[in-house]
Amino acid sequence: MNQTEILELREIIGGGSSDPTSKGLFPVSRSTWYRGIRNGIYPRPIRLSPRRVGWHRFQIEALIRALEAQSYEGPPSAKGVERDSTNGENPL
Repeated sequence: MNQTEILELREIIGGGSSDPTSKGLFPVSRSTWYRGIRNGIYPRPIRLSPRRVGWHRFQIEALIRALEAQSYEGPPSAKGVERDSTNGENPL
């Protein structure tokens, strides 16, 4: 894998005007993607030209791996809550 490969937004989130049905590596809306950047969840872009930005492929793949690892831990609300073994409900 080429560590310096650059991805454009349409390659990451999919869609785009040429093929709106294409799936990206990380299919979220454009506004969700940029909100995630502002909130520090997704990596910041690198400037390719005055009107073009991109992301290193390795950063996007690392993001996907990190989020997949979090999803295996279960939802945050389920941590530390004991379930009644007889009917699966909260004991509270």
